[in-house]
Amino acid sequence: MSNNRLFGAATLALALALTVSHASADEVTFKLPVSAHFGNATLQPGYYRMTLPTPITPINAIYLYGGGKVQATLPAIIDTQELSDRSYLELVNVGGTYFAKKFISGVTGTTYTFSIPKAARRQTVANTPVTMVAVTGGAAN
Repeated sequence: MSNNRLFGAATLALALALTVSHASADEVTFKLPVSAHFGNATLQPGYYRMTLPTPITPINAIYLYGGGKVQATLPAIIDTQELSDRSYLELVNVGGTYFAKKFISGVTGTTYTFSIPKAARRQTVANTPVTMVAVTGGAAN
């Protein structure tokens, strides 16, 4: 990876600041510095609140609040992992377009994987840069 790409990735990672807030166990907050696609939802740069599915909800919809709108998306896969104190969003940059690949909630031991459109998946390769976006809230810490 060239120094410019590495510097750009490091700068972007630093720009992904946390929004500190206390939320219920199924809510997290984050700040996006770039537009990103979350399944069928597209988010513009800014602050967002994400409401996660609970064990009692019949549909595993994730709601994204921000920019004066509410958008919903369905994760393609919901899986379990080991508990940790680290939660984050994984964004992948495919040809200059960002896609949310995963939300990993360390505190709940849950990973939500989002769909990436087929055309973008074809461009995704093993060395596609991944950007981690820190989140805060009940499911995050």
